[in-house]
Amino acid sequence: MMLRPNDSWSPCIPQGIATFLHYASRRSASLRYATDSKLSVHALYCFLALLLIRIVLLRLHERHLAVGVDLLTERLRGIHEALVVYANGAAQRVITERSPEQEALFAALDLGNLAAQWGNRVLPS
Repeated sequence: MMLRPNDSWSPCIPQGIATFLHYASRRSASLRYATDSKLSVHALYCFLALLLIRIVLLRLHERHLAVGVDLLTERLRGIHEALVVYANGAAQRVITERSPEQEALFAALDLGNLAAQWGNRVLPS
């Protein structure tokens, strides 16, 4: 995905970076055991996770799917990878069957191509 200045969410990036820097520079009395570098890394992970969630939600919005974060994670957690071992000893990794809601998310996020790149066979829903 390429970022362009006219993307609808690009104004959020400076605000997100400012928020990250604000929290990364703060010190908490309850976290005295942690070093500054550990806190900064933790803040970076949190910022990247929030950015990733925002990108996923925007991609779903582009495809006219209005889903909240809680429902999104619940539905995606229901999609599983399984290892099928045949009697002759051959094995195959597969993505299990999905509900219609899961299939809509799976297609909107193009997870089928990603699964295929990782060597998984995608079962039809």
